Amino acid sequence: MGEIRLHDVARVIRREVAVSTVLGAAMAGAALLRAFFLGGSMALLPLAARRLRLDPAVVSNPVITTIADGTGLVLYFWIARWLPGLA
Repeated sequence: MGEIRLHDVARVIRREVAVSTVLGAAMAGAALLRAFFLGGSMALLPLAARRLRLDPAVVSNPVITTIADGTGLVLYFWIARWLPGLA
């Protein structure tokens, strides 16, 4: 699309890595707080799948993807709401 030139690639990659690191840390922190305060575990999902004679990897993957995408989206909009000039 012509928006990024070859000499901008390193800068863009650094920014993407920084944003993904912050997002990953925020998601890990949210998961840690949830586990600490609410307890429980998602580990029952593979066990239930095995009991139903389903492949646990096939069942777990969509659930994990949905949780990660949903959490990332919520965090993205929450952070964007607090950035000056975006709200």
